[in-house]
Amino acid sequence: EAIQEYCQKLMAEPLSEIKSQGVMVEPEALRAHHLVGLRLPESINMDKLRASFAAHQVHVSYRGNAIRLSCYLYNDQRDVSRLMDAFRHVC
Repeated sequence: EAIQEYCQKLMAEPLSEIKSQGVMVEPEALRAHHLVGLRLPESINMDKLRASFAAHQVHVSYRGNAIRLSCYLYNDQRDVSRLMDAFRHVC
C-alpha cells in the first residue's frame, strides 16, 4: 500500500502533463500506480521518443505504439524529471 501511495504522488503531475500532450493514460481506477500504460497519439514519433528516452537514460517497456512505465521506491523526482525532459524534447 505504501508503494502505491508513493508512486501515485510521484507520478501525479507528470501523468497530467503527459495527458495534456494527447497521450492516452489508463484511468487510475483501472491500473496500479506503479505500472502505467501510455498509448501515444500518431503525432508523436516513436523512434524519436525512443532516442530521447535513451539519451536521457530513461528505461521503459515498448508495446507497439504504447509504452509501459513502472516506478518503485528507488525512483525519485530526479528520475521523473529525466522522464519529462525526454517527453518534452519530442513533444
